Amino acid sequence: TPHPPTPSSLLSRAIALGLLEASPDNDLRVPRILPLTLPQDDVLYASATQALYACWWQTAAATEARVLEVHRLALLAQAADIAAELAAAMGHYWYDRSRFREAVALAEKTIQIAPDYRLYHSLARSQATLGAVQSALENYQKARETCPEDNQNEKAAILHNLAIIYAQQGQVEEAIASTSSP
Repeated sequence: TPHPPTPSSLLSRAIALGLLEASPDNDLRVPRILPLTLPQDDVLYASATQALYACWWQTAAATEARVLEVHRLALLAQAADIAAELAAAMGHYWYDRSRFREAVALAEKTIQIAPDYRLYHSLARSQATLGAVQSALENYQKARETCPEDNQNEKAAILHNLAIIYAQQGQVEEAIASTSSP
């Protein structure tokens, strides 16, 4: 069985690694550590966002905690596309789990740097469920106006949800009219 290291062997190892310095009279001291010149924070945030986005989101390794961490970094890095994509996905995920207030908070925070149709849609869904009907209508309208024409699935979902709110309010004509693209 291996023997535990002795204090003198540990000191020798620390000296060899540069963690301790020995003076000529064998006194030991911790060396003065020079501060590293790190890239600016925004550069770190951007590179961390890209690396973790590729590693955690674009693979099957995504968990709620990982997505939220990449989203946090994306906000700090002002990476609007990544922040919007992740916040919209988390918003729908939380909506499906009845975590409406969390979905609203995340979307509202993200919209400040990334006014994206997916976020407006996610935000409106949760707002409607929470009873903030007027805010939901406004955000559905923003989602409808900014959704690209080539994203027909998202456009259809937005129009459908918008029509449902109008119908629930007894505004049948508006519900029918809302199903046509602007």
